[in-house]
Amino acid sequence: MAFAVQAGETRTFRIVPQQSKASYEVQEKWASWSVPNKAVANTNDVEGELVLITGDQPKLAANRFRVDLRTLVSEVGETPMGIRGLIGPAALVLSVRDRAVRESLAAHQSPFAEFTATELEGLPARYIDGQAVKVRVPGNLSIRGVTRAVTSDTEATLLEATLSGTATTHILMTDFGITPPRAQSLAALEDEVTIVVQFNATAVPTQTAPLPSTDRNPKLDFQLAALARIARDRGAAEALAAAGQQGFFVADGSVRIIVDAPPAVEPGAARAAIAAVGGQIEAGRPGLTGSSFQVLVPIFAIEEMADRPEVRYLRTPLREEPGVVTPLSLGVPDG
Repeated sequence: MAFAVQAGETRTFRIVPQQSKASYEVQEKWASWSVPNKAVANTNDVEGELVLITGDQPKLAANRFRVDLRTLVSEVGETPMGIRGLIGPAALVLSVRDRAVRESLAAHQSPFAEFTATELEGLPARYIDGQAVKVRVPGNLSIRGVTRAVTSDTEATLLEATLSGTATTHILMTDFGITPPRAQSLAALEDEVTIVVQFNATAVPTQTAPLPSTDRNPKLDFQLAALARIARDRGAAEALAAAGQQGFFVADGSVRIIVDAPPAVEPGAARAAIAAVGGQIEAGRPGLTGSSFQVLVPIFAIEEMADRPEVRYLRTPLREEPGVVTPLSLGVPDG
């Protein structure tokens, strides 16, 4: 059944993070691989909303989008070692690349890339519900405190209460004051970057308020902040149900998350902080900027864990990360 829309109606669409993905793609030269390689990293930590004024030719009103740069994780398969089937070693090398990228982006000081569109170019004279259209979307992109005008080539479909599509933007790192990172002596990234955002947004009632930035603990990614708010406002049972619907692993009142500790914190202190709020460490990965732990944490303790000084950031597992290994396999006592 068609979704009834009145011409000139104002509709707000909100990004669904678990159904959206932001990626960067950039050419990379590995020291031990003569053929240029495409580096790719992804995150589902995409948030935002836009207001459309519907009609034969929809018009764009208020909008905002942002991506959490701290949660970008490299893909293994396209690397030289991944191509050779050496997935484990490739993941360890890519953790070095991810660290270098975060440092170049100053991601822990300026964690978000933000985009605001100014208009839609190339809309057809008349829009039919469910029709895929290609448009150019000029706007302003801010990374690391530097804002530049960019244009996104976008293909989108509005079908009943869902707006979906893919937006592609080309930038130069140096335009944003970023020096193309090097993963030690292993690989170097080129200057030109392709940003690809696959988005899925759903219409929401106009009275539904977004999660205010002042209500979000800066140590929580967007999905965990939303779950913490549900647990706080509506109880653990409803938060666990929401977590299950969003694809989190849920067991005995807990959800699986990744806990990043600051560089200066000893792994033992981080493990103790996790245990203090009822968290159970499943796996850990010593890193050059601290440690990352895969943890089952009680849903009601997410905010309490984020408040601990031994914790730098809590994030959603994007996938089973091959670079996350058990502490015992590294010869590190788990305690």
